[in-house]
Amino acid sequence: MQLHLFHGRTTSDKSLQDWGFDGPTINGITGLTGTYGGIYVHFENEQDLYKGFLN
Repeated sequence: MQLHLFHGRTTSDKSLQDWGFDGPTINGITGLTGTYGGIYVHFENEQDLYKGFLN
């Protein structure tokens, strides 16, 4: 699974007047969980975590 991050900004307090820039694509995800306001991204193992951000 891939997670595509969109609507990026350079700082979190920046007010966007448009859609912002396309962020990275994270590869190698095995699951996503949302619980009590938190979003968790799951990978098969720690190596996949680092590879996901490098691709």
